[in-house]
Amino acid sequence: MTKQGLRLIAPACLAILLVLSGCAAPTPTPLPPMATRMEDLVGIWTARFGGEPAYMQYKVDGTFILAKSIADLANNPITSGKVWFEGSTFYARDPLCDGDGAYHVLLDKENGAPVLKFQWVKDLCRERTRDLKWAMRKVEP
Repeated sequence: MTKQGLRLIAPACLAILLVLSGCAAPTPTPLPPMATRMEDLVGIWTARFGGEPAYMQYKVDGTFILAKSIADLANNPITSGKVWFEGSTFYARDPLCDGDGAYHVLLDKENGAPVLKFQWVKDLCRERTRDLKWAMRKVEP
């Protein structure tokens, strides 16, 4: 090949390499850690009930209380029930739904504040599934 031919091919090869290097797969964003124990959830969180704002209190003994306000958690709950972990799967049982719901719970942060994000595993209760699509933000320890 002549020098003139190399001068024409070299820039074309360089251009192809630059284009191909830009096509590399993006680095995936790592998922936040998953909750695996009740201590990860203990506290009061913003929640949803029937699509409306509510508050959820998780206790270390595996019980929860759901109410329309923080004050109502003590004396006027909407419902209460039992939650537990089996490995990395979170289970919820309450009297408003038939059967247990199974989820993975991501321990995320938004603006430095703790946030729970529920990922559906198996739950036949449409209402619980609908309400757990919303992230829960920690209000009190």
